[in-house]
Amino acid sequence: MFDGLDGEMPSLDAAVLMKVLPKFHGSRTRLEAPLQAILAWCANPDAPDVALIVENLGHVESVYDLTAKLSRSTYCCPHTAGRVVRMLQALYTDGFAAFG
Repeated sequence: MFDGLDGEMPSLDAAVLMKVLPKFHGSRTRLEAPLQAILAWCANPDAPDVALIVENLGHVESVYDLTAKLSRSTYCCPHTAGRVVRMLQALYTDGFAAFG
């Protein structure tokens, strides 16, 4: 299923995507901070900078701008990051997100 994973850590990317993210479901107040933390980790696993993610989220005009801006970033775990971006988009549009 995950043949040809790109990024710097393909095995860890697949593990987080399949084992960690499926446990995430809930409201914006419950998920926003943990999803931002995972996205910061995907960008820089050695020194995650959640403040940078929060700053980027604060400078977008719409949810679609958010998705475009976060999708253009470079991630060490791109598949996990892509799923987290979609979950954040669901949080901001629906107030709820789930992996499935």
